[in-house]
Amino acid sequence: MTTTRPRQRQRLPEITDRGDLITDYAYLAGLVELIDNGSAEEAKKWHKAIPSGSLCDADAFAVHFAIGSVLEEENPSVQAIQAAVRRTPDGNSKKIIEIYLRVLRRTQNPKTQGAYLAGLTGRVHEIEERHARLAGLELIQKFRDTLEDRSAGAEQFAALRRQTEWVESIILRQPGRRDEIGFVTMDKVEAKPMAWLWPQRLVSSGLNVVTGLMGQTKGLFMVDVAAKITNGWRWPDNSGHAPVGSVLWIGSEDDPASVLRPRLDAAGADVSKVAYLQGVRTSMDDDDFRPLSIGQDLGKIDAALDRLPDCRMIVLDPVTEFMEADDNASKEIRAELMPFVKLAASRGIALVVVCHQNKKQGLSTLQRIAGGGAFGQIARTTLVFTEDPTSEESDDLRRRRLMVVAKMSGGRKNVGQAYRLRIPDGHATPSIQWIAGEVNMDADDIGFRPSGGRDHQEKIGDAVDLLAEILGQGTTRATDAHSSMEDAGFKRRQIEAAAKKLGVLKTQQAGGWTWSMPAEQPVVQPPSTTGRFTEFDAFDPSNGWSDTGFDR
Repeated sequence: MTTTRPRQRQRLPEITDRGDLITDYAYLAGLVELIDNGSAEEAKKWHKAIPSGSLCDADAFAVHFAIGSVLEEENPSVQAIQAAVRRTPDGNSKKIIEIYLRVLRRTQNPKTQGAYLAGLTGRVHEIEERHARLAGLELIQKFRDTLEDRSAGAEQFAALRRQTEWVESIILRQPGRRDEIGFVTMDKVEAKPMAWLWPQRLVSSGLNVVTGLMGQTKGLFMVDVAAKITNGWRWPDNSGHAPVGSVLWIGSEDDPASVLRPRLDAAGADVSKVAYLQGVRTSMDDDDFRPLSIGQDLGKIDAALDRLPDCRMIVLDPVTEFMEADDNASKEIRAELMPFVKLAASRGIALVVVCHQNKKQGLSTLQRIAGGGAFGQIARTTLVFTEDPTSEESDDLRRRRLMVVAKMSGGRKNVGQAYRLRIPDGHATPSIQWIAGEVNMDADDIGFRPSGGRDHQEKIGDAVDLLAEILGQGTTRATDAHSSMEDAGFKRRQIEAAAKKLGVLKTQQAGGWTWSMPAEQPVVQPPSTTGRFTEFDAFDPSNGWSDTGFDR
């Protein structure tokens, strides 16, 4: 040991003169080198002696934290540090890995090997200086106690206050971290297309929200999507096939044995590719788990995803059961959920959360999502589920149901698919049977329930009938349509509600606005009748799309 120190000390000026961040690298490289040489106890001593706040860079601290977690293991190694760095959830993950690679190169470079003494020495001096300042703070506290006894005059009080504030500003100043505005000119940003799981329905680069009132088959929908992913089946709108892969299911309301597994079987899912998260293991007991917390256990989720390299979708049903944030505090929800959203997006995994709706009247679909509005605001896509208000079928299995896009970043909204429930042969649990063709409906008509009771609703229905009759004669000036409706006793709000329900096309022309009925939707072309997926085709050449639609 005595023979190597002179050579190490000779390199100190060369390294420390290059800045605080380089000193951080040297210090971290020293810890890695000690671990690699089998001197874990020595590394523990230095790691414990250097306070995290003394590092000048937040992402360098993330490497420092990862090394500390490895030092708690029985046999710490450089390979374990690499794995811990990759799992680090905080800060800029790309920069954290870049810093670690620089640290690693420093330990492998003969010219800088052992240079970590520069980092260690600099940090020790800083600690000693801080202790000296703290001693001064204790002295000032004594003066404060004296002042509380009013044993000093006004001038002394003012002087001591100035001195106290000056010393505290020095002590509380965190060294090194440089807070500055970062920006990039857009010519440096590479344009990327939206990454889809299901085109125009579910993204794999952000948050997807599935919502609706209780009992609106949101869980069955998620099971149907899981079945398509695990088998690579076609999406029901003929927009392509689901990417084949696995699904991570994080649920609390549906028992995995008596509810989820029968549903997956009825939908035809490959259950070997659906992983159900049991919780976080708390002991060696295989059945000893505590509930998952997104904020607390994000690193563990990231590590678990390493064991599912083909994961295409993560389901959280319902999401609020796995969050510690207040259900009505948007800021808390954002702070806890966004790191998970970023993690899933970085892995190309669609994060789909199931949210219940409140029963408040007079709100839109997004406003009715529980969670203080945060989920609807964060989401790239929001799908709302409901029974078709025009369906008169009393049989629960035959009743027509709707999935409507309430929000779509980078795509169309107020469109969707219709479906019914069916019980496949040999099963006792229902699954989804999609009905071919596209549905066009304002999603807010599903969520919006104006006050006024049954009479008000019947009035809206009468307004719809009259407006359809007026516009059925051809394009009409908006003012004329309003006048005719008002003459019949309808109020402006009822007229606008009727126009929304009918999907009236409003066009601005030289003479003012005109209203007209929407054009009929073009017929959707049938899927290919060749290839692996012919069993899903439901096309009758003589009659167009069948009413039963797809079997899957």
